[in-house]
Amino acid sequence: MLGVSYKGAGASTTAVLGGEIDMLFTQIAPVVHHIKAGKLRPFATTSLKRSPQLPDVPTLSESGLPGFHVDAWCGMLAPAGTPGSIILKLQKEISKVLHSTDVREKLTAAGFEPVGDSPDTFAALIRLEMAKWSKLIQDAGIKPEAFK
Repeated sequence: MLGVSYKGAGASTTAVLGGEIDMLFTQIAPVVHHIKAGKLRPFATTSLKRSPQLPDVPTLSESGLPGFHVDAWCGMLAPAGTPGSIILKLQKEISKVLHSTDVREKLTAAGFEPVGDSPDTFAALIRLEMAKWSKLIQDAGIKPEAFK
């Protein structure tokens, strides 16, 4: 395989739909509607458990790469030094919204899995991810490349 860099999921999805490239790795959210419309065929997901949006699609771990695990995630951050009481208040309100039926249904339908964990749990995830990817980058000798 030859890696081709694109400036986002939109451009890479257009490229695979147009036959410019043969396949892509991307999050489920930007392509789930193309999959459900039959325009894209998923081979596997990269999480440890099957996606609720694509329950018939196996994981890479199930497909012969045991333990393979890459999850895309996003979260809300505040500037360093924001008082803990403000952080906890924001987290509580954001979690309420994420767990409301209408927002949860819309996010899930779009390919997201709303979580709303505690600030400490999210900070631990960020530290774990930074350590995991830093090691992989160093071990593989990956060097940064500029987009052109």
